[in-house]
Amino acid sequence: MTTAVKTSLLAGGAAAASGIGAIAYGDLLSFQTQKEAISSLLSKDPAKRAIGTTEEEEWKKTWARYRDSKEDIWKLGDLSGDAPTEFKNACKSKLDLEVSGSDSKEYKDFLLYCSRDTLISDLIKENSKGRVLLEGTDVSSTDWQNAWKAYSEDSRNQKGESETNIWNLSDWKTQNSQQNAPQSFITKCSSNIKHPSHDIHDPLYIDTVKFCTKDKTTAPASTNNG
Repeated sequence: MTTAVKTSLLAGGAAAASGIGAIAYGDLLSFQTQKEAISSLLSKDPAKRAIGTTEEEEWKKTWARYRDSKEDIWKLGDLSGDAPTEFKNACKSKLDLEVSGSDSKEYKDFLLYCSRDTLISDLIKENSKGRVLLEGTDVSSTDWQNAWKAYSEDSRNQKGESETNIWNLSDWKTQNSQQNAPQSFITKCSSNIKHPSHDIHDPLYIDTVKFCTKDKTTAPASTNNG
């Protein structure tokens, strides 16, 4: 093989290697700069939810957090009063914002000011489709009586000397044999559904479904005589 041919082959090989290297670098750069919408990132985070339009208590919390930071990162201007529409709209618009990832400042800001914890009530709505939360506070209602009966007869509870019970209700000793549900039981159901949890294997979720919900009733079909 002549020197000229060798030189030509080497040059060609170097050029090819250079081209491959450029392509590889370009692919790496593209991968590194790939962005994802905040809504997509949020859908992969089971512990967090975007605050709903009507969830005023949650908006109060996050607005106070935003206001107290005194940074006004979204340039809203007036920070007095309750959560303004501009603040809620800013959160809504951020859902479509594409960011570098879950470690980005934009995503962390969204979690801080526009999201809330996933609650047991969310899990019930999404994973216990055939169940509905008990409503009202009438301790003598059939629904609450049935729920209390299921709770008081659960094998994990103890009657007699130990008098222990699953949720440590303070009046268990005096109420465990009663037909009507004690107010402490109804209050516990109410607080349980507001408890942060994103795990369907969480014992509190499982017990809340068992003792604080009922089967959905199907409304009778309307009769059309026309």
